[in-house]
Amino acid sequence: MTDLDAEEIREILWGHEDYETVVGEAITGKSRWSTFYEQVVKRLTDDTFWSITWSQGSTEYQEDDFEPEVTQVVPVEVTVTKYVPLVQG
Repeated sequence: MTDLDAEEIREILWGHEDYETVVGEAITGKSRWSTFYEQVVKRLTDDTFWSITWSQGSTEYQEDDFEPEVTQVVPVEVTVTKYVPLVQG
């Protein structure tokens, strides 16, 4: 999948019959001029998982050069501890 061009990657992000979105588009960071995104997809032909990251200009004056980075990933289960308000009765 790393040999695909930017337009082919964009097509996968928007929905492609050979890929399934596993983790939807999420903002992973921001800078003054850019917003950074990640989406994880599963390639159905060989059951591999791929992380696609890209940035987008945060203002209408920023050029929007779509230069995605693609990395093969594997699912790993993790435990997360959340802290919630104590309800006193």
